[in-house]
Amino acid sequence: MQNTKGFWCVQMGLVALLYGVVLFHAGALFPCWPWAGPVGVVLMMLFHASEIPIARKALAGSGIPRARQILLIVLFGYTWWGGAKRGVLG
Repeated sequence: MQNTKGFWCVQMGLVALLYGVVLFHAGALFPCWPWAGPVGVVLMMLFHASEIPIARKALAGSGIPRARQILLIVLFGYTWWGGAKRGVLG
């Protein structure tokens, strides 16, 4: 199952949905702080950015351009580079 493109695309779709939930509904949890949504999204991206060294080692020799790797790692984290490491996503 983890070797299918559909599996990884669903995972990335769920991450995108989570970005939307955090962005638009964090204000409901923190009504006194209007920046809760954007700060939550930035924190998610920083968490994903912490995976860059591990992911770059895992994707060495994959032929995927470095800028694309970094962008997609920051946006989707393991849900992108896990599939790319298996050769399912590129």
